[in-house]
Amino acid sequence: MPCEYCDADVERGCSSAAGSSDCLREQLRDAQANERQPTLVDHAESELAALPGRRTNNRIMLERDVVALVALFEAQRHSGSSARFVTDALDRLLRWKPLVPSDPA
Repeated sequence: MPCEYCDADVERGCSSAAGSSDCLREQLRDAQANERQPTLVDHAESELAALPGRRTNNRIMLERDVVALVALFEAQRHSGSSARFVTDALDRLLRWKPLVPSDPA
């Protein structure tokens, strides 16, 4: 019977049974591909759903708006310093704060 990862005969010592790093890497890749990783949108939806209080029509519309903004941010695939720059700039701009302090001269 052949191994589904390395095609070796399982009964004669498949490389996965012997610990071949190539075969084990393939198995790990397959396992990870089958596990759906939570997204930033999933996190936002979960956090918004956990907020206390009644979910009125107005609140539901606001939650959808927040999720849409999070989805856009996620689609832009920011990470590390670019994510920090975008979130910091967006936070300041949405609060009508300047990005650069004005010159007191």
